[in-house]
Amino acid sequence: MHRPYGGPDDMVRMQRLASELWRRLGPRSSIHIGDLPWRMYQHLNKLSEDQVELWIEGDDVVAWGWLDDGELDFEVHPDRGHLASEVLAWADARTVLTLEIHTDSVRALEDAGYRASREKWYEHMVRSLQSVPDP
Repeated sequence: MHRPYGGPDDMVRMQRLASELWRRLGPRSSIHIGDLPWRMYQHLNKLSEDQVELWIEGDDVVAWGWLDDGELDFEVHPDRGHLASEVLAWADARTVLTLEIHTDSVRALEDAGYRASREKWYEHMVRSLQSVPDP
């Protein structure tokens, strides 16, 4: 089942999905729990400009799509990769954001006719903290 974003309780559900993605993927996750409220509430009228759709099982958000001026950003629970194609069909977006390591999403994008852009818009870098001295 999917439906539009409905308010603060849904934000908490989206954050639980973000937490689960970080638990499983660490820095390979494309969204952090703090990114969601910042993005949603950084501008007072943001929700009137964007469309946010949630895929829900029980009380949990297992996927969401965020459509902003024809550009889709989305997340899918790792155990629900099949939902990526549903999110793409819902959005009918001009462009879509994902990370190449999210293979289920990349496969769904390719199946829907999208192709990777040669333009590099984001660089995600990590560093081990083991060599950093204690404060």
